Amino acid sequence: MLLNKLIKQVCLTFALIAGVSTSAHAILPIEKLESFKGAQAYLVQTKSLPMVDIEISIDAGDRYDPSAKSGLATVAGQLMNYGAKSEKGLLNEAQIADLGANLGVSVSGERAIMRIRTLSRKDLRDRAVQLVSAMLSAPTYDAKILAREKQRMTTALLESETKPESVLDRRFRKLVYGDYPLANSPTVQSIANINAADLQQFHKQLYRGDRMIVSIVGDVSKVEAAEIVQGLLQRVPQSGPYYCQAARV
Repeated sequence: MLLNKLIKQVCLTFALIAGVSTSAHAILPIEKLESFKGAQAYLVQTKSLPMVDIEISIDAGDRYDPSAKSGLATVAGQLMNYGAKSEKGLLNEAQIADLGANLGVSVSGERAIMRIRTLSRKDLRDRAVQLVSAMLSAPTYDAKILAREKQRMTTALLESETKPESVLDRRFRKLVYGDYPLANSPTVQSIANINAADLQQFHKQLYRGDRMIVSIVGDVSKVEAAEIVQGLLQRVPQSGPYYCQAARV
C-alpha cells in the first residue's frame, strides 16, 4: 500500500539522519497530560518528522491468567487485531490490517502493550485513533478466528517441546517464580481450555482506563495529544471491580 511505503520511507530517512548526525541533542521534555478515564497520559513533542508514535500500556499481563487457562492474556491481546465493533459497524481482520499505520500488540508477564505509528496528518491520525478505539473497547473475539489461532498456538507449543531451550525456559520460570502466576507457561491443554467467553470476560475486567498509560511521541501539540487520548479511550470504561488473585480459577 502506498501509505505504508511512505511510512517506511520516512522511518528509513529518520534512521539515516540519526545515524549520520554528530551534533549533540538535548533531551526532549516529557509533558504530563490531563488524566482521562482514569488513565495516565504523557507527551514528548518532536517536530523532526511528520509522524506520531503512540503506546498504550495496560495492566493486563500474563500474571492474570487463570491457572488452568495459561495464555489467556496473550490470546486476548493478540486477537484484538482480528476484529472489532466500531461506531460504523464491524471491522474484520482485513480492514484492520489495511489501516495504513503500523500497529502491533504484545503481552508480557506484567502488561499488554499496543503500539501505533502513523503519519501526523490529521485525517490519517484520526483514522488510526478511531480504529484503535474500537479495538480497545469492543474486540469481537470471533470463535472461528479463535479456533484458528488456538490451532496455530498448539502447533507452536508442540514444536517447542522438542527444543531444549524452551524446556529449560519453562523449568527456569518455575524455579524463579515458585507459586507466583508467572511460573506458569501455556500448554496444549491450557490453550484448549480458552473460549471466546473467557476472552470477553478478561477484556471487560482489565481493559479499562484506570489500568492504562498512554504515551505519545511525535509531531503533535499538547492540545492535539489530549484529543488523541480522548479519542482512544472515549469508549472504554473508566473503572471496574478490583481484579484480585482469588478470582483466578
